[in-house]
Amino acid sequence: MAERLDFSRRPDAPRSSPRVNALALVLLGLALLLAWTRAWWSPVTPPGLMIEVAGDVERPGMYLVDPPTVREALRAAGARDAETAEDRVLAEGDRLEWIGGRVRVLPPSDPLLVGLPVDINTAGVDALDAIPSVSRSRAEAIVAERTLGGPFAGVDDLRRVPGIGSDSVDELRPFVDASPAPPVDLGSATAAQLERLPGIGPVLAARIVVDREENGRCVAPRDLLRVRGITETLLSDIEGRVTCGVP
Repeated sequence: MAERLDFSRRPDAPRSSPRVNALALVLLGLALLLAWTRAWWSPVTPPGLMIEVAGDVERPGMYLVDPPTVREALRAAGARDAETAEDRVLAEGDRLEWIGGRVRVLPPSDPLLVGLPVDINTAGVDALDAIPSVSRSRAEAIVAERTLGGPFAGVDDLRRVPGIGSDSVDELRPFVDASPAPPVDLGSATAAQLERLPGIGPVLAARIVVDREENGRCVAPRDLLRVRGITETLLSDIEGRVTCGVP
């Protein structure tokens, strides 16, 4: 007699190993963490397009405009009657010429591309002038302050420049950085440059200059202790930021 087969029972499904399940959870967790951290550390590019504005405007120059329309670009440059301009969308690098209430869209006046960020301690007037919202006069003021008072300690130090406040610094921050400032040469620094050192105000700066004229150049930074008002504590704060240069 033939044996009857029972098809009502299904074979048991293979059970997954607890170790395999744990590994899968770990990999899933790592994937989620990577996706989250990538969004956190990825650099953020400021929205908008670089537009050059010239003509009858208060602040001709390059501006990062968002939305990139004729009206917004003219507003950024301080053009009169900008509200009457069209909302035409512009392309990257367009140059607007606003004369007599009429606008012309022209090719860039200078095709030179300036790499960002711009180093405020080494950049010339032309490179600084290419930064959004920096006019030619402001670029010249930055270079003049750097020449007079020495390198900037950081981006926030741009507040030394007349006309640049905290709001302006925040506006410039995405486009600039500051390379480490070289040490101040005590043998040639001006009083204004010495005042940029921590703890050195106008009085001490003047005394250092007078001491240098009366007693000669320093041989080592510790020679500053001969200046009235320079203490061991103050010397320790500035010793790494100063040099006596070549005697």
